[in-house]
Amino acid sequence: MNIPQADKYRFVLLQEGPVGGVTNGPVYVNGKIANPSMPLKPGESGKIELTEAFEKGGYTNVKFTLRGGVVYYYVTPNGNDIYKPEFYLEPHMDIIGYIPVAELDKVQRGDNVISGQASVPKDFFDSYVQKLKKEYGNKVVIVSKRLEPIFLAQKEYMLWEGH
Repeated sequence: MNIPQADKYRFVLLQEGPVGGVTNGPVYVNGKIANPSMPLKPGESGKIELTEAFEKGGYTNVKFTLRGGVVYYYVTPNGNDIYKPEFYLEPHMDIIGYIPVAELDKVQRGDNVISGQASVPKDFFDSYVQKLKKEYGNKVVIVSKRLEPIFLAQKEYMLWEGH
C-alpha cells in the first residue's frame, strides 16, 4: 500500500451490508398476505410488496433481496442418544444465498413502500440440506429455514482517524 504524506489519516472500510430497517405491516405476494419469514417457497415466483421503515435515510443503490436460506440446525457430534452423558448439541445458523428482488435508487428515513419480482429456485434449500446430511450424516437436525426480506447497501465505517 502506498500512503501519501499528510498531516491527518483516516482509514475507512467500505462494505455492502444490511441497512437497518423493520418491516412495518404485512408482506404481500401477488396481492395476498404472505409469511414474512418465507414469502416465497422454493419453486415459486411472484411480486413482493411491503412497507419497510428505515432508521436512517439517505442510502442509495439499495438492493432489495430475500436473504436466502437462513438454515437453523443442530449437529450432535457424539450421536443422537440424549440419555448418554457425552450428548451435546452444536447450534448453527447458515446463510446460503441471496435472491434479488429489486434495486432501489434510494430509501428515506421512515416508511418506504417497496415492491419487486422474485423467483426462488426449486432446490434452493434442498441442495444445501443434502450437503449437510452428506457431511454430518444422521448427526444433523434441521430446525427451520427462512427466506426473509433484507436490504443491502454500501456502508462506510471509519476504522481509525489520527495524525
